[in-house]
Amino acid sequence: MVDKKGILELCKRFKKESCTVTTLAGCYVDGSKKKVTTFRKNLLNLDDAEFFKYLKILKKSVSGQVRKNLLGLEFDKGATEAGGMQQFLLGLTESQLKNDDMLDILYDKIIYEYDYPGNFIILLFYDTYDVIKRSKDNSALDESEEAYSYFICSICPVSLSKPGLGYNAPREEFEPVEQDWMINDPDIAFLYPSFSDRSADVNTLTYYVKKPLETHPEIAEVLGCNMQKTSVEERECLKDIIKQHVTSTVENADEVVLKVQQNIMDKDNMKDDEGIFDDSVVVEVLEEHNIPESELNRLKADLSEQLSKEIPLSDLYDEKEISKEKQQQREKELLQEITELKGSINDAHQNYEELITKLEKKYPSGSTVSIDEIIATIRS
Repeated sequence: MVDKKGILELCKRFKKESCTVTTLAGCYVDGSKKKVTTFRKNLLNLDDAEFFKYLKILKKSVSGQVRKNLLGLEFDKGATEAGGMQQFLLGLTESQLKNDDMLDILYDKIIYEYDYPGNFIILLFYDTYDVIKRSKDNSALDESEEAYSYFICSICPVSLSKPGLGYNAPREEFEPVEQDWMINDPDIAFLYPSFSDRSADVNTLTYYVKKPLETHPEIAEVLGCNMQKTSVEERECLKDIIKQHVTSTVENADEVVLKVQQNIMDKDNMKDDEGIFDDSVVVEVLEEHNIPESELNRLKADLSEQLSKEIPLSDLYDEKEISKEKQQQREKELLQEITELKGSINDAHQNYEELITKLEKKYPSGSTVSIDEIIATIRS
């Protein structure tokens, strides 16, 4: 589990006046997976323009929501054995990113496995945080509790800037601006060791994903970790399972999914603490739609097999998404009502035209006719 308070504590230090990140190492890779250049710098010695750009990348590498963008990954059994990836990452931390051979090994592993078609750069930041003890009321004390040494690795796509026109001040005119290769925000990043309970946790690393549906499990595998689903992946998995088991029985599977998510949200809002998912929040909705018991049993088995254990209810719904889907559903209903109303109006207009034609034929211009006769004709 990611310690969000710990992450926020680290991020508060990523400012010009409080940053102590020293070593910055990097490897730039082209679209054919060839190393263009490698480098190592002292981050604190860079000029402000360059420093703040790297600092922005550093902050982005540990940003976002826990379980959606930030995952706490544990090492698999092989990675914890002697000579495994955990020992390698510990050694990389202890070297303060100054061991070129170890850096090259990490670069090569990432380059070989990273599923990305274009240019990218691997950036590593090393820091030691002198963790100050806190009293029971959370006020800082002068005494140091631990020297927490860690590094952050950020994998950032590199793309060409957009062509355009720029103002040349000396010439006092606009002219074409040359395109250049620019570092984008991190696609994937990780922090090792994790910072948990204000201390180093060497048994986990904090894994960042920019897009919760594009988690690059190949990088987690490189690091020797057991990959987890993000909350968005869990939510999509739940939707797929429900649709798979109700499509043959109900006309609108999306409507059923929406009702299930609404039920999950209602259950979660009723709880004071974090509610944990169990299949009853799905089954009780599906029973209302007369889903056969045999199908419900198969659905329960799929939920148990495909969803992670102990999922918080809050991971399985998005309040904004529910509101949006309700609005879209209402819009569809209104469109259907408008279509039906137009049909009724067209039918009424056609009936009116037929009635006028009928009356004109029966009662030519100039003929004398009573109201009762007209009413009788209309009724007939």
